[in-house]
Amino acid sequence: MTLASDIQADYVFVDGIETVTHTALSGGVTAIARGNRSELSYREIMAGGPAGIQPTDVVWTIWATTVPAGPAQEETITDSAGSVWKILSVGAVCLGSVAIKYRCVCRKQV
Repeated sequence: MTLASDIQADYVFVDGIETVTHTALSGGVTAIARGNRSELSYREIMAGGPAGIQPTDVVWTIWATTVPAGPAQEETITDSAGSVWKILSVGAVCLGSVAIKYRCVCRKQV
């Protein structure tokens, strides 16, 4: 038996998936059918103020197969309700050297 290493499509089994829109700094807009909102990690909550993180910030997970280029700091994500979230930081989750998904810490814009 062999282990399949192509796990990029596994996001279809995640709860809480919604359609979001990613807007790049260049103005390019990409509709993303698989965005997932979650809470901050314990480490991020504990870093809190000194790291510039607020309790109302959230994490958006975007799978690499759904975006032509990885998201970057200062870009935005618009959720299915029309709320705009500014990306504060981005971390790539990789399998070897291949990005599987991006974890974006975001703040809701007024």
